Amino acid sequence: MSQPTSTTPGTSEFKPVSDGLAKHMGRIVEDASLKYPGGLAKLELVKGDPDFVEELYKLFEARATKRAEVLAFSERPAWKTITVGTHPNKKDLQKTVETEGHKLSDWAKEVVKNKLFTVETEERKLDLYTATVAELGFPNGAKVSDIYAKLDEFGFGKCPDETALQLRREYTDQPMDEWRIVVSEPLADAYGDLIVLSVVRYSYGSWVYGNYAIPDIVWSGYYRLVFCRK
Repeated sequence: MSQPTSTTPGTSEFKPVSDGLAKHMGRIVEDASLKYPGGLAKLELVKGDPDFVEELYKLFEARATKRAEVLAFSERPAWKTITVGTHPNKKDLQKTVETEGHKLSDWAKEVVKNKLFTVETEERKLDLYTATVAELGFPNGAKVSDIYAKLDEFGFGKCPDETALQLRREYTDQPMDEWRIVVSEPLADAYGDLIVLSVVRYSYGSWVYGNYAIPDIVWSGYYRLVFCRK
């Protein structure tokens, strides 16, 4: 598969929609409008809705994400693009995450405190990819070491340490009860156990959690991961 052109390592260059594709999508919308079972009166109301275009864009995003999930793992486009390197140090970044209304579990805070946890010194865009452990070829789950090796085989790898915090800030539309593990370099907590961070949303808030990432521990097939291209 041909990859998106890139101006910064790990970041796809935005490609404008071509006239041909725009016209094709226009014909789809036109055909759907002509066949709309709600009739003329309802469609007139839609036409006058000032939020119609924004809602249409959200539909495009949702359906594109859904369709991407049925592609072969190695052919999927980036799931989300975030910005890293926005803060001079990890303390300021964590403070911003919490000020914006998100929470860090005590376990996650221990990981951020690890002296090896770093933030990038320059701001840049970072493409993120996603798949379940099962989609990597492990329907019954696999050891963390095997999962990392499989990602490497497909040309993917670890995210910068700060990725989970930045993703938590930008993933504001995360579905309820969803949990995504960010593949990064595992760091030790206060007890010496290797941990990576996750972004989670529950009815009681949006969180950054910790997950065991000891090489021999098994992650279940349904675990959804977030990772970067090497």
